[in-house]
Parts: sequence; C-alpha cells; structure tokens
Amino acid sequence: MTPTDVIERCLTAIREQFYAATPDAARAYSRDHGALVKAVCRYGAECDRRGWRFDEMSVTRAILTLLPQIKRPDHQWLPTYLENCIDRHVGQRSEELQAEARKLEPRITAAMQAARTEALPGGVVVQPLCATEALALMHRELAARTRARRTVAKATPKIEQASLF
Repeated sequence: MTPTDVIERCLTAIREQFYAATPDAARAYSRDHGALVKAVCRYGAECDRRGWRFDEMSVTRAILTLLPQIKRPDHQWLPTYLENCIDRHVGQRSEELQAEARKLEPRITAAMQAARTEALPGGVVVQPLCATEALALMHRELAARTRARRTVAKATPKIEQASLF
C-alpha cells in the first residue's frame, strides 16, 4: 500500500459517508476534492510535526475509524471541518499515538533501511519516506499552492466601479 492508496481509500469513505445523500453529490465532491486530499494529508502532517512515524495501514485505519464519529457540518465547509477534526483527534489521542509510534518504529526503520540499500540503475539511491512523512510533504505542497493562489488574488488590482463609467 502506498500513500496514494491511503488517500484514495479515505476519499472513497468520505464520498460514501458525506456526499452520497446530497442531490448534486458528484459536483460537490469534485469541487471539494483537492481540499479533501489536503485534509486527509493533514493526519500525516500532524503526526510528522510531533515526530511520529506510521505505516500506511496505521494511517488508513486511524482515519477510517475517525470518519464515522464526524457529523456532517451544516454551517462549515467539510474539508476545513475535517482538518479541524483530525487536529483535535490527534491532540486528544497523543499519548496513545506516541505509544503506538514507539511500537512501530523498529519495523518502519527496518523497512526503510532495506529500501535504502536498493539502488536504481546509474547509481541513484532513492530515499524512501514513511507514510506520515509522505503525507506531510503532500500537505505542505498543497498548502503552499493555496497560499500562492491567495497571494496572486490579493495582488490583482481591483477595478473600481466609478472607473467603468
């Protein structure tokens, strides 16, 4: 399983739970898709910020067990609400997650060391990432895109209505 598989499984569960009942489900889901990917990656970013490393199965299991506990927000945009729920979930379970990360650390380190010894043709050595590191990297990239888009929007000069006449 790869981090992409983690994201796809979680997005499938989110679509079935939150978007199936809406009349324009396909349109709403496609509109929110990018922000939902960022929200799912938030779990890896929060764990990576705290120094915890998890494999793909642990991350998938954690997110999929969190989703049934979340109620559909009426007043808030779902991706933002989901990010806040993930932050709160990681914060509330920090001691439990830290103990689980300590248990998984030797297995993850061994798997990453085994992958590091494999070199690609041409002598290129690939540095593998654990699931939390990969999700954190994706979250940072998606957040940087959002910030860049907002900066461009703010820098665009606004047309005054009086100048149109």
